[in-house]
Amino acid sequence: MKQRLGIANAIMHDPELLILDEPTNRLDPIDDTIGIIDSGKLLYEDSYENLLNNSERYIILQINSKNLDAVEKSLVEDLNITEYKVKGDSIIKIMSDDSETSFINKHFILNNIDIVSIQYHEQTLEDYFKKITGCEGIG
Repeated sequence: MKQRLGIANAIMHDPELLILDEPTNRLDPIDDTIGIIDSGKLLYEDSYENLLNNSERYIILQINSKNLDAVEKSLVEDLNITEYKVKGDSIIKIMSDDSETSFINKHFILNNIDIVSIQYHEQTLEDYFKKITGCEGIG
């Protein structure tokens, strides 16, 4: 409620430009453009819709290191998944949307391949900021 009052106070004087530091809270139902500014320079500008549509979506599989070869083989041969990256000896990042998470999990359960965890992730505005600016984060 406090944030909404602050926004109301800020827009009361009809400013040409309003900078919000947390646009993903969706406090402004009519916002349509996201801009990333670093050191006074506009580095990125696009519609909020395009930002969401182009966000990286992926599934993280955490596995026992002894299962790495079996999991990789199963991803490619059984599930036709070729867009993935192995990180270390126990993490696999699969480029996919959320609809595949339960399907992948079910496949490994039915084939008795132990998975420690499976989680779906979607790129955030802070992730975009880091990627575009090369900085470690916002604030």
